[in-house]
Amino acid sequence: GTLESGELARELRQAAGRDASEELLARAAWSVVAARVAGGAGSLADGAGEVLSRGRGSRTLLLKALLDALGIEARIALVRTFDQDPRPYRFPRHGLYGEVLLRIRADGRELWVDPDQREAPFGSLAGGASRQ
Repeated sequence: GTLESGELARELRQAAGRDASEELLARAAWSVVAARVAGGAGSLADGAGEVLSRGRGSRTLLLKALLDALGIEARIALVRTFDQDPRPYRFPRHGLYGEVLLRIRADGRELWVDPDQREAPFGSLAGGASRQ
């Protein structure tokens, strides 16, 4: 998994140039993942290399691995959308979290992306998550 995403990261870094900003690299990674992975009901337990070689699965997982390989901080976040129960739970059930997003720190900025929204512009979120 790490080998394939590492190779892809090297390709991206070469294509973007030596002085490319973290945000430019993150945008390039977003585009590559959207183009190469059709999506589908992938699990966060799949390997990034497996997702990349199949061309199906969790774009979130692959984008996270690719950003890690580029040295860009990214974290997976389970997010409750506004149509979910807002009460605090000591042991919340999985169904409370309607979105799996990626928080990216690039060039001192915090960017939120939803890799499952393949056609969405980089940094835009779907309705339920965008008001947070």
